[in-house]
This record gives sequence, structure tokens and C-alpha cells, in this order.
Amino acid sequence: MGGVGYYGSRVGGFWNVVRSIRLVTMEGDIIDCSRDQHFDLMRFSLGGFGRLGVIAEMEIDVVPSKPDVLGMLLIYRCGPDFEEDMLRAMDDDELRFDGVAGQEDIPSSASFAENVMTKLDLKILTVIKEVDAGDARAVKDFVRRVRLKYPCGIMLFMKLKASNLDVSLDVTTFKKKELVYFTPTARNFWIFIVQRVCQYLTFGALKCIGQPAEKRTTKHPWNDCIVPLKDELGTDVYGKFMGTAKAIIAQRGFEKFISKQSIFHGLINVDSFVTFLIRKRSDDFPVALDLPGRQPVSMGLAIMPDLPKADEARLPDLLAMCDELTNLTYAMGGRRYLYGYHKLTREQVVRHFGTDVIRKWNALKRQVDPKSLLNTGVIEHLDDL
Repeated sequence: MGGVGYYGSRVGGFWNVVRSIRLVTMEGDIIDCSRDQHFDLMRFSLGGFGRLGVIAEMEIDVVPSKPDVLGMLLIYRCGPDFEEDMLRAMDDDELRFDGVAGQEDIPSSASFAENVMTKLDLKILTVIKEVDAGDARAVKDFVRRVRLKYPCGIMLFMKLKASNLDVSLDVTTFKKKELVYFTPTARNFWIFIVQRVCQYLTFGALKCIGQPAEKRTTKHPWNDCIVPLKDELGTDVYGKFMGTAKAIIAQRGFEKFISKQSIFHGLINVDSFVTFLIRKRSDDFPVALDLPGRQPVSMGLAIMPDLPKADEARLPDLLAMCDELTNLTYAMGGRRYLYGYHKLTREQVVRHFGTDVIRKWNALKRQVDPKSLLNTGVIEHLDDL
């Protein structure tokens, strides 16, 4: 039901590259679905929570891929410059980035003296380019062109250290074994000491809040959402949503529980308030994550609170924060990514999918699952609409 990431800025969500599926229904039927046959079953199965059947096989389109990745981080202080460059990079026909994503810090509710860096409200534009291994001259030439075209951002480079992504001041590439966004903070004793010394010397300005220890008891009421860049009148939605969402998180004091992106060997951690751009390819998949209407691009925002057991008493307030963020999402014309925690009202379910989509979806379910055995109740209110 998901399928978004760096490459969504170029090819859209994963559902766009599915060529065909083999659907197994609760009636025991095996149905081959594609654009040429049973397309309704296919398009309502992709992003469809398994309500119609089990996808036993899938055929997808692939493209040639280069072995190395050049990952550039452009650091911004100015919100309008960041937003403008993010969309410009997505449609840059000259540089043709393979992936574009954004990341923002959440200003802390603590005093300015204690959190100088967090008050900067940093914004990071990540651009990905696949490159040929060993072609250093071509890589440096590409970096030069990016610097000239996107001068507002301070440039850093991704590098792979062990299994974690770190950053470098030098131009560097890495093998495309994995592209991960969330990396653990180093837990070496000496790193811990250096962190504390740096905090002391900078009067707390250096942000060194570590990622909460990941254990089986850690709770993840993740609250990802999809919002439009602008509304139908052309008014900014993304910037307003981000500002309001950050304020909600800060007011409730949950900044430190948002998943961190650890860089410089764990010395600095940036809140992982990540934006994945989802290019709209068509209206063919009504229950996937594209926003309905004429939105050419949707902004997928990852808001990922992790609550360790030691703070479990704060869970009700954390869930209330997630509900507040959900209500904000729908109020601003967006929709929640429903794999995580959510408590949608009936009205929000209707707003999420639309009445016509729900009717068609439920009619198909009655056709292939007449006894309503498969994933009934997976989204509250959906089955009785």
C-alpha cells in the first residue's frame, strides 16, 4: 500500500511500475490482472489493504541502473529557497536527478541559549544521481554544475560508513547496495564523551540528542501523511502544514522522540521530518497514495515518533499529538498514510478516498469476497460505506 522513496520524484509511486498481478481470492479463484484484463481488480488492489485478495505474483517494469550513487545534501536556512529548489530539482531536465527528497529540523521548545542550532530550522534538500563506477572526472563535473545551478544551499556529500549513511565535505560516491534514510546514533563511549564536551563548550548549542534506544518495547505510532504543495487557489499548503506540524510537536514536547538522522559520526542529529516527492503519473490507481484531482506532485511527509518503554506513561499524550497531526492533514487537503497509527473519523475516510471510489471498491469486494472474509475492518468505517 506504500512504495515511495527517493525515486518517486522521477517515476512516482511503486504502483506506477506494476505491469500485472495474479490475484488469489477468498472464493478460490486465481485471476490474472493487467491493463488489458480485469484492470479494475488490479488498480483497486494496489494500495488496497488486501481487501480484494492476495497478490500471489507481480510483474514490474525495471530500468537499467548504474552501480554507484552520488548523494548531495544542500543545506538551507531560507524556506522559500528550499521549497523552490526542491521542485526545480524534481523537474530539472538538464541535470536529471534520479531522486529528490527533503528533510527539515524541528525547532525545539527549549530556550534559545540551549538550542541555537535547532532554532536555525535547518532544511536539507537531498538529490541523488546514479553514476558509473570510477568516473571521477564526470562526477566532479556534475557536482560543479549542481553548485552553479543551486547556489543557495551549502553542499555536503553522502558517504557510506559500514551500514550507515554519513556525510563528507569531500566529493564522494558509494556503491548502491542500499539507500537508507534513518541511521542509528553511534553509541561508542568516547563518542558519548565528545558529544557532551561539545555541548558544554557551545553552551548547549550543538544538538546531540541521541536516538532513543531501539528495543522490542519501543512503540512507533508513526504518523506519515501526504499533502499537496498548493491548494486549488494556488495558496501554499506545504509550508503552512510544516510550520503548524512542527509547532504541534514542539508544544507537546516530543521533539526528542522524532526519529533522527545521525551525521558526523553521531555528533549531530537532525530530526527526520522527511519529504518524499511523489510524481503523479495518472489517475489509474485511486486507492494508492497519489492525491486526487490535478495535483502534479504530492509531498509524502514522514513523521516518525519512537517512544521507549521508560516514557510509556506519555503514550496517551503522544497519540493525542498524532491525532492532532491527522486532523491537520485532512483539514489542509491531504491524506494519511494508513500503515501506521491512525484513528480516522467516518468523514475523514470519505474525504480520504471519495464516495465514488469507496462504492466501486466495495462493489468489487462483494464480487470477489462475498462472505467478507478478507481484511474486513482493516480501515474503520470503510466496510459500511
